[in-house]
Amino acid sequence: MASILTATRPTFIILSLIFTFFTTAWPQKVIASANNLLITEVQISGGPGKTTFDFIELYNPTSKSIDIKGWRLVKRTANGATDQTIKSWGSSTIINPDCYYLWVNNDYTELTSFANNTTSISIADNNGIALRQGPADSGLIIDSLAWGKTNNGLGEGLLPNNPPALNSLERIKVNGQYQDTDNNAADFFLQTSPNPQSNQTGQTTSNTKSTNSTRSKTSNKIISATANKFVSLTEVKTLKSGEKITVEGVVTAAPDEISSNIMFLAGSGLQLNLTTTALLDIKRGQKIKVNGSVSQTKTYGTRLIVKSTEDIKILSEEDEPIPHKIDINYLTVEHEGWLVTATGQIIQRGSNWFVLENNDASLRINLKNKTHKWPKLATNERVNITGLVTLSQGELKLWPRLPDDIEIIKPQGNLATSNNIIDFSRPEPIDWRGYIILFLLAILLSGGWWWQKRKLPMPWQLLKDFIIKYIRR
Repeated sequence: MASILTATRPTFIILSLIFTFFTTAWPQKVIASANNLLITEVQISGGPGKTTFDFIELYNPTSKSIDIKGWRLVKRTANGATDQTIKSWGSSTIINPDCYYLWVNNDYTELTSFANNTTSISIADNNGIALRQGPADSGLIIDSLAWGKTNNGLGEGLLPNNPPALNSLERIKVNGQYQDTDNNAADFFLQTSPNPQSNQTGQTTSNTKSTNSTRSKTSNKIISATANKFVSLTEVKTLKSGEKITVEGVVTAAPDEISSNIMFLAGSGLQLNLTTTALLDIKRGQKIKVNGSVSQTKTYGTRLIVKSTEDIKILSEEDEPIPHKIDINYLTVEHEGWLVTATGQIIQRGSNWFVLENNDASLRINLKNKTHKWPKLATNERVNITGLVTLSQGELKLWPRLPDDIEIIKPQGNLATSNNIIDFSRPEPIDWRGYIILFLLAILLSGGWWWQKRKLPMPWQLLKDFIIKYIRR
């Protein structure tokens, strides 16, 4: 046995070197950070009768104070070609490093005393906003955000969907810093518990929104009275394994859609793993409060472990969350837990999975629930897939909830006669090679054990005796 290990040691060394090269030398995706003021959170409606309950939050991520004299905050409607000024600054107004600046519509009386500035202009569905340095329409755009279906020239890259009432679009944080890749859909997520921030100019605070900045006291804020620490969904990914917390969110995937013991909440996204079999009748669109224990691993990402039905409470009925449209080229671990719609071409398949490709980027689609009647697909077919982004075995994957989450854009020929049909009701052909190797190894080990038990001469000794007796004669 020692001789076998010695002989295979170079192989292990070579494999280790290859692994080290690919995990350290291979280029990694870089998340861009900002070097000027950012738009960090936007709300466009407070619900029926409160459609002007709007706010726009700005933030200075740099190490220098920025004077916004001569700047303006502007908006455009869906097909607008000219700016409408929301707020302009004609005198010196300093935003210090690590500080927030909040604009609020005059009608939003719960926030007006908290805001840095208020005006009567409102924003709505399918709008775009921009922070300009200089005059309207021609000043330098420092940052911009658009949402819904717009053609007004203010968005960056792909656009997020219109946020529902009392929800906001909030910029993603990566390692405590706001992400800015010039792609609105990739940089913002749907925040179901808006948290507008403001600082008095000249005051410096920490950039941790939930702890060190002045917080608004609006009616849509969530106040926890449980023993567990209450945190927003955004904060969960920053916590350590084992922490006991309470969260609230709107259900994007109910039990028995992906799996009987898996649920997802909207917003920054969170997967719930249920260890109980006696589940409540929970449906998509319901807002729930959940007590659980955080699980953090590099292999499976962030999850909340829920042990009892008493840890889940249904709060209200809300609109069903709308998926983010996203290019899989921009998909990162920061999108873990998001409900997204991705487009691409099917290039590979398995018994319960296939691979989607778009512009040289690929994403594995796992069909977790084998009780669903998934559609028959063909390789090279172009499809829209809606599902939850998850980290599984260290790889980002997409889990559709139901067969309706798969939409064929361009059928590939006649599926009835195609040789490339992906029928997920049929098992994948078994690769017997691994089993054959294991069988041969079992025979070899069994033969060695039998040989040793009978105390027969070693094979090489028999070979040596044979050579001496017959060949050298």
